[in-house]
This record gives sequence, C-alpha cells and structure tokens, in this order.
Amino acid sequence: MKKKMYITAIILLSAIMLFSAFQLFRYFSNGRQSQNQFDGITEQIVLPVEVSDWKVDNQYGKLFEQNIDMIGWIYIVGTAINYPVMQTPDKPEYYLRRNFEKQKHFKAEPHP
Repeated sequence: MKKKMYITAIILLSAIMLFSAFQLFRYFSNGRQSQNQFDGITEQIVLPVEVSDWKVDNQYGKLFEQNIDMIGWIYIVGTAINYPVMQTPDKPEYYLRRNFEKQKHFKAEPHP
C-alpha cells in the first residue's frame, strides 16, 4: 500500500514539475517574442531632424498606416519601456491581450 502511494506521489509531483516547467518556458518565450516585436516596431520610427519641424505623422507615419489604433508612444529613459500605446474607443480592453498586429495569442505579462 505504501509503495502504491509513493508511486502515485512521484507521478503527481512529476506532472506538477513538468507543467510548471512548461508554464515558465511559455512565459519567457512570450516575453522574448513581444520584445523582438517591439524592437522591430521601434526601428520604423523616423526621428525628426529639428524639434520645431516635428509632427506626429512624420515620426510615426508608417506605424499609423499599419495600425490606426496607435495613439502614441511611451519611452522612459534608462528602462526597457519603449512601446506603442494602443487604444480602441469602443473596446477599451481590446489590446489588453493583443499585440500591435492584433494577434490574440499575445499575453500581457510583465517583461523580466
């Protein structure tokens, strides 16, 4: 009887360990994928030559053409925060679980 309980406990703990490892892999994979995607988007920004000539359309024009839901960009010096700000007026939580290309598989999780 004890041997059967021991084997059951080992199988259960092994399943929990495998599930946890899969969740960790998925978490870090999603983070890496989203960072790579935002890096690609960041490369499309054209920085203005002079501040007096700056216009939003000039700087972010290509990105607005790709997705009209982009309302701005957030960048904080000295941090990894460098992302587009997305919004839909009729569905405020639409981009909570979607990326810039409106793909639903994206998970909105903190980036390590």
